[in-house]
Amino acid sequence: MQLARGARQCAPGAPRRPRGRAPVPPVRAAPVFRYSEVELDTQPGIAVLDVTPAIRDAVAAAGVVEGCVHVLSRHTTTAVAINECEARLLDDIRQFLRRLAPPGDPYLHNDLHLREAPPGWPGGWAAWCAARRGPPPPRGAPQRRRRSDDGGRPPPPPPRRRAAQEPENAHSHLLSMVLGNSETIPVTEGRLALGQWQSVMLVELDGPRKRSVGIQVVGVTQQQ
Repeated sequence: MQLARGARQCAPGAPRRPRGRAPVPPVRAAPVFRYSEVELDTQPGIAVLDVTPAIRDAVAAAGVVEGCVHVLSRHTTTAVAINECEARLLDDIRQFLRRLAPPGDPYLHNDLHLREAPPGWPGGWAAWCAARRGPPPPRGAPQRRRRSDDGGRPPPPPPRRRAAQEPENAHSHLLSMVLGNSETIPVTEGRLALGQWQSVMLVELDGPRKRSVGIQVVGVTQQQ
């Protein structure tokens, strides 16, 4: 076959470039790993808070279209659960959890006067005991006598007295373990793949507290 002057033969199987059009760059998937936290003020006792809107905002901010989002309760007396966020059902949840682990039952964790000081606590056992005992008694108040066999340690405080940073909350720890501290939700086409009546909820088990929820979005975005 004779070619016209100035023409050239394409290699076998090579695609022809359309005339008058710029080449279209291929679409590539960009991996995303984005972590954020949401802070919440909770109500006393057991409370349930819907954190689904905050999770949707995190997914939108990350621009992920396909992937998943990990939701983590960052405390030992809270939990994360997926269920229907309906007012009367939330009351049922609170009543059920109180029956499951009654706050007034005896728990070894609540024997604060028998517990060792946390590792690294400034001042050791004596300072830990003083912190749990609260402020010193007013001047002139009768002082408790030291025991002769306690190695010089101050006498332990009554079991029912506690410091604000160390409440008697063993039931909250147990409920947290039963419910779980994390959930993973698929993300597809940029949306959470939740069912119609499903919401992601933070369950406060020892409020009121200032809490934080960790949200990590993992997936890919569509970029030109």
